[in-house]
Amino acid sequence: MKLYPGEYTPSTLLAIAKSKQYRTAVSPFGMPAGNVVRYVGKAVKWKFVKGESFWKLAETDATVGKIAEGLRKAISISKQAANTYGVAMVRLYDGRTVILPRKVVKQMELAGKEGVSIVNELPYGMSAKEVRKKYGIKGEYKAFAPTVAVAVPAPV
Repeated sequence: MKLYPGEYTPSTLLAIAKSKQYRTAVSPFGMPAGNVVRYVGKAVKWKFVKGESFWKLAETDATVGKIAEGLRKAISISKQAANTYGVAMVRLYDGRTVILPRKVVKQMELAGKEGVSIVNELPYGMSAKEVRKKYGIKGEYKAFAPTVAVAVPAPV
């Protein structure tokens, strides 16, 4: 957990995280540059509800049902993109060029995401873990990002 000066104590934030009744999040929006505000509010009714219990709740609650519908779609797309390895340099709809796992690009294609085009692929034919081991890459895309990724500063 990340703590910011002048806010709740670690034990208070842990209590909120473990609580079924409350949730917390931080946001920089509406604050001076370099500052954040922490929000504490009522937790969603499915917090800590897992597995079969979640799917049963989805059958009886319309809001949870919509969440479950999206989750089922995401699970289906993920399964269809299984065994897709490597990385791809991708141009996004907003003009940025980034490197993404090839599986993520395939999932975007399957979901019908428009405005995403592959500039270059590095398929390797092996998992990301195997690629990192073979080429001695410590982070996920550390070896590739400095040569082709475009950094865009966040608005201040």
